[in-house]
Amino acid sequence: MKHWLAKGRVRLWQATVLSFGVDPDLVGFRGGEVHRIAFVSVSSHDIEIYRRRLDQAESHVGESLVVAEEITAEVSGEPGHKCMSMVRLRDFGAWMSGAGMKPPDWFPSPLAPKKDPDSFDPRERTTLLVMVAALAKKLKIDIDHPTPAGKQIVDLAETQLGVSIGQRTVENSLKKVPSALDKKAR
Repeated sequence: MKHWLAKGRVRLWQATVLSFGVDPDLVGFRGGEVHRIAFVSVSSHDIEIYRRRLDQAESHVGESLVVAEEITAEVSGEPGHKCMSMVRLRDFGAWMSGAGMKPPDWFPSPLAPKKDPDSFDPRERTTLLVMVAALAKKLKIDIDHPTPAGKQIVDLAETQLGVSIGQRTVENSLKKVPSALDKKAR
């Protein structure tokens, strides 16, 4: 089943079959439903459980189940079946977890939440604050007094760079400098 993991996207019905550890190549799928699973001893009860999971997945398409491409196919003359929608196994596994089901261990794990590209990690922030301290010292700005130092920095940004920055933001940043210097002194 490794070739299924290598695919970027699979049909919703295929992801559902895979979630039971069954290779979709062995499944007879017709009319929006599994009608047989070749070479596998499967009871009608097991197929009913599969059908319920597929129905549940279809009902969550576009809501808690992210699909790569929603396809509402007419199946057996009944419009509205979403079983042919394309889904990433990672997203299907995340949906299963969110719905209280345990995805197979071999399913790709959900991605960690994306980090805001404008945010700094703690080491970057510490380094930037140390840089501010060094430049302030060179310019003889007393950052031990954040309010007057903040005013000086705001004025410098305006006159030297032509940009405006908030004084309160500068003051709050300056208040973090002593902690950053302590971290670097260790």
